[in-house]
Amino acid sequence: ALALLALLPVLVPRPAAAHGVSIYDGRGNSDFLAVRGAVQWEGPLDWFNGKLGIAQSYLDAGYAKWRSISVDGTPGFSPHRGFRDVRVISVVPTWRWHLPGLGGAGFTLYGEYGLGGAHLSSVELEDKHGEQRHLGATWQFEHHLSLGIRGLPRGGDLNVRYVHVSNAKFASKNDGIDILGLTVGWWF
Repeated sequence: ALALLALLPVLVPRPAAAHGVSIYDGRGNSDFLAVRGAVQWEGPLDWFNGKLGIAQSYLDAGYAKWRSISVDGTPGFSPHRGFRDVRVISVVPTWRWHLPGLGGAGFTLYGEYGLGGAHLSSVELEDKHGEQRHLGATWQFEHHLSLGIRGLPRGGDLNVRYVHVSNAKFASKNDGIDILGLTVGWWF
């Protein structure tokens, strides 16, 4: 599935727009691991560029997998509890601002914010102590804040990203998930 996501920008070219692919690895507030692959399209949100200081705007579509860290501290679920990995499909419009005066020849430091939607395969996740986190609904809001650098060799992009996923209290339960991780991407 991640290989298909990586090939989407090549298979669906858009003239005069940049494309990107990225891989994210993070750790959640309930002691779970998060891995995400995504593709980015700059074209659909071009009309934001230049407004409110926005240097770049893009649509980020991704597939993630969240996995609990079991009670004994090894990756995976406790076999006696029966919880599964949570799979997440998300689409997040994202806006990027260059940080003025920072950066150098060929690279730029930036901050970005994204807000969109996500669909989860399950609403329950177990932490390392066996406690359940209940997200309340399979449809969630996802937003992120990132600080990064663009212009690394071969179109590379590297950022530290904080992600929050919750249902904004549209359901009776809303434990929410916070993830902090590292994203590596390439723009072409």
